[in-house]
Amino acid sequence: GEQIAVVSSGSPGSSYLQNPTGNGPMVNVRGVVFPTALERDLVSKYGKFSSEDTSTAWNNRAVDILLGEVLPGDFAYSVLWLCDPDKTQHQAGLGSPEALQAIRENDERLGRIMEEAIPKGINLLVGSDHGFSTLGEPVDLNQSLEEAGFDVGKLVMVSGGMFLRERDPELVEQLAVFLQEEGWIGPLFSRGTGEKGDIPGTISMDAVMISHPRRSPHLAYSRAWSDEE
Repeated sequence: GEQIAVVSSGSPGSSYLQNPTGNGPMVNVRGVVFPTALERDLVSKYGKFSSEDTSTAWNNRAVDILLGEVLPGDFAYSVLWLCDPDKTQHQAGLGSPEALQAIRENDERLGRIMEEAIPKGINLLVGSDHGFSTLGEPVDLNQSLEEAGFDVGKLVMVSGGMFLRERDPELVEQLAVFLQEEGWIGPLFSRGTGEKGDIPGTISMDAVMISHPRRSPHLAYSRAWSDEE
């Protein structure tokens, strides 16, 4: 029942999830604000929100609003979610000049926040939702499957998951064998129980918590990666 505040430059959906009960303001600098009346006040102080701004502009505005509106307030806790370096590293790659600059900018933003928060006795917890790995050159899986003689019209592929439009255990096994021979494939997951998948050489989806009685893909894979920049 206590009031919290969320300021984010990430996706509007993730911003709502960080304060699902609506106990306090949610400000997404891409242009979604709750309560809606708050947006008029913020725009008059910090300029018009836009989904077309650069990530640098989004993140700077988010920190400005946190420091100007949230820290002076009385909230049980607040959440600041910055879209970099995630957004920039997805676009420009690990170790790129753009990615390194995004990290430098976040270091500077953290310094600003510490200067304001620590004298007020506010505790800070800094974290990341995930890391990054280098995957090498892009791969056109549809083209690779077609060249290998598979009918891609029988498949639906979503974010590393492969679904068959019609049940065909033999085709699933053929796809698994093909993928295991591809150098760009890392771990391969199939349906099954425990740790081993129901196809030799695969891992069960249970082991990575992506199994579902009706919605699991028939196969799932992760790209092979390295720690090279």
